[in-house]
Amino acid sequence: MKFKMFAAAVAATAVAAPALAADLPSVEPVDYVQTCDAFGAGFFVLPGKDTCLRVSGRVRTELRMNNFADNGHWGGTNKSKDDMSFFARGYVRLDARTQTEMGLVRSYTSLS
Repeated sequence: MKFKMFAAAVAATAVAAPALAADLPSVEPVDYVQTCDAFGAGFFVLPGKDTCLRVSGRVRTELRMNNFADNGHWGGTNKSKDDMSFFARGYVRLDARTQTEMGLVRSYTSLS
């Protein structure tokens, strides 16, 4: 019974006329992210604003396996050293700059 249902589904799919790319309306590409070369590399313009923004950051991870190659004796007397430990740390920096009539306005934030 399942084979008949599968065959019917395949036949229905093959009979249906697929939409071809020529049938779809053409849409002009929109440039949402524009680079801001006034303040250096890595800045982009916020849409609808005169502000340039740079997002940067770093993530550090560390995995330690203690006594991993100790002939398979993981269950020793000192269990605090027969384990695995994981450590992760990171930060994100936001740098926003706007050129005004009175000069450059800069806002800097760092999140840890």
